[in-house]
Amino acid sequence: MLCIGSRSIRLTRRLFGTSTDELFALVARNIPPSDADIVAALVAAIDRPAYRTPFHQESSLPRFREAIAETIETLNTGRTPQGLQLPSKLQVQDPALRAKVDRLIEALVALRASFDGLLRLGAIRPCGCGIPDCPVYFFSEDAAREMDSRRRTILSYAHALNPKAPRDFYDLR
Repeated sequence: MLCIGSRSIRLTRRLFGTSTDELFALVARNIPPSDADIVAALVAAIDRPAYRTPFHQESSLPRFREAIAETIETLNTGRTPQGLQLPSKLQVQDPALRAKVDRLIEALVALRASFDGLLRLGAIRPCGCGIPDCPVYFFSEDAAREMDSRRRTILSYAHALNPKAPRDFYDLR
């Protein structure tokens, strides 16, 4: 964030005739965010119940799958489900940092593939009511363990990119 003293703001207004908000908007448009700022904004997409709720407590598996897709899109393009446009991973200049973001995306794709594979195998299965978005599913303990393990890996990668990101599931004891 740019910090300008009140004296500088008064002088700027006299010289340029602009309001403080307009000045901050001009600065924000002309000073690109740092790689750390971009990554922190993107990694915030991981801080949602789909990644922080243990699998056996997941309330909507159809919504869980949507959350994975939304997160992958946010990391790749910067577009959020709420319609905000963040900088994308392509704007990260440091190749090593961008590779870490790519590793996080790969872990999300692997989570989605595991979920789909467990559905195909019947280790995760709908209740059978026939309603497409029914939140009731049955799953094996092995399926829950695999999903939780993959989500822990995702949270670990996110935390490595931004230490303020969640590291693990909520403590639900």
